[in-house]
Amino acid sequence: MNLGVFAVKNSYLSGRVKVLQLRSAIYDSQYLALDFSC
Repeated sequence: MNLGVFAVKNSYLSGRVKVLQLRSAIYDSQYLALDFSC
């Protein structure tokens, strides 16, 4: 396997993980806001 391709795939995957973590954090804060508003 080409190291360059591996590095690109690795950074792409870690980027996706960061996006998913950020998205779940946003969802969590939205649910908290809903709980407080009720």
